[in-house]
Amino acid sequence: EDHDIAVALVSHLPQVISYVYAGMEEFFNDEDNSWQELAAGGFKSMTRLAVSSPEIWMPILKQNKKNVVKSLRSFMKIMEEFTNNLENDNSYFIISKMRKATDIKAKHNRNKILQKN
Repeated sequence: EDHDIAVALVSHLPQVISYVYAGMEEFFNDEDNSWQELAAGGFKSMTRLAVSSPEIWMPILKQNKKNVVKSLRSFMKIMEEFTNNLENDNSYFIISKMRKATDIKAKHNRNKILQKN
């Protein structure tokens, strides 16, 4: 059970987010595709997983559905909170969330380096 929860968070959730982001209607409704001229590293990083086969991923998502749904709901709650605070110019909240994310990623990177040695 703990393994399924962890996999939902670190593998399945990013996969779904990549699919959803890459499939946003704004990309399809831009008739002159002007967004493509602006797409660079951020777009490439966020959509890298979206090229994976949906036929492979659908059974995986179904198998761990309970944990993927829980992870998605948690992610959406955090995104809604982030959106509301951005809309209300709450820079303190936004910066604190960004710093927390930066710290978590830095800790992950340090642990990976230590594991290699």
